Amino acid sequence: DFYIKHNREIEPAFKWRVRTIPPTDKPFSIANLLAAEVAILGAITSAAAVYFFLTFLGNITLWGWLILAGVLLAGFFIQWAWYKHLLVDDR
Repeated sequence: DFYIKHNREIEPAFKWRVRTIPPTDKPFSIANLLAAEVAILGAITSAAAVYFFLTFLGNITLWGWLILAGVLLAGFFIQWAWYKHLLVDDR
């Protein structure tokens, strides 16, 4: 905005202004999709670690599968919340 104010002829070179910049956590943007992918992979990795730990302890029963489902869901939502926190620009 400073350069445009002082040099009007360069205004077409700038696609966005301060008030029209897209949000940093825009749905389906590359950053948002990568954050979702990393959160999913992190949740699967966490659940796999718990799975191997439970198999080390013995056979996995119903409560073991419930723990695995809880770790998978909790891992995803915790990581997704963290990435959303990092993606959102509080300006």
